[in-house]
Amino acid sequence: MFNGFIYVGPEGWRLSPAYDLNPVPTGIKPRLLSTAITEDLDVTASLELALEVAGHFGLKPAAARVIIAQVYEAPEILAHHGYTLYYPVPAPGKPQEYIMTFKRSIWTAAALLVFSTGMHSLHAQQQRAPEAPRITLEDAKKAVDAAEAEALKNNWKLTFALTDAAGTPIYVRRMDGASKQSYDIAMNKVRTVITSGMHTVDYAAGVKAGTTPAIEGALTYEGGLLMRRDGQVIGAFSASGARGSEDAQAVRAGMSAIGLKP
Repeated sequence: MFNGFIYVGPEGWRLSPAYDLNPVPTGIKPRLLSTAITEDLDVTASLELALEVAGHFGLKPAAARVIIAQVYEAPEILAHHGYTLYYPVPAPGKPQEYIMTFKRSIWTAAALLVFSTGMHSLHAQQQRAPEAPRITLEDAKKAVDAAEAEALKNNWKLTFALTDAAGTPIYVRRMDGASKQSYDIAMNKVRTVITSGMHTVDYAAGVKAGTTPAIEGALTYEGGLLMRRDGQVIGAFSASGARGSEDAQAVRAGMSAIGLKP
């Protein structure tokens, strides 16, 4: 780390999640953090505080204690390899107490730095997490076009919603004459599909039979279908504005247009 930057290997340099962690013996001034690491703005530089917030940095208590133990052993390891940690001149008559206080400052600062770096790594992993399985925008448009053609053929005024496997919308279309309520229902249908992992008609049957737990706010209307490709869930597709069976008919026509079967 150098002046607020940290080297992360092949990815180069990035802003460091923590810097200027300078250990200061309590004999000189109180040991405080320049930047609070808790929501209540506690700036006490202590191992207890580091353990308290370890979970926010993606660390379980046991893993945090392992890190602290490794930091504790670092001075001895450095000394074994010929390096020396220079401490300030101890107070008269209390050399060992002063040195141990200073070493504890080092352990605390180092542990907090490792925790912060751990959070940086966790954040980087989250940023690199793969997107949810989905169909392409082109296929989504093709599916909705086919579903709309089925609706026009039957004089249905529908709203369509198509999402990825996480429930994030890819394509939404509201036909001329379709009500606002049809949009709300279509969006609720895809949420129900993704949350339950079932077509809405199957979810409704399961809830009625008592074999499927009810989901708060979920709909039991037909017309929301789960999309799979090669056995993998890739999204949800719904329609609303006609009878439930008619909504489902339009959605099936759209899925068929891109080679998917309900």
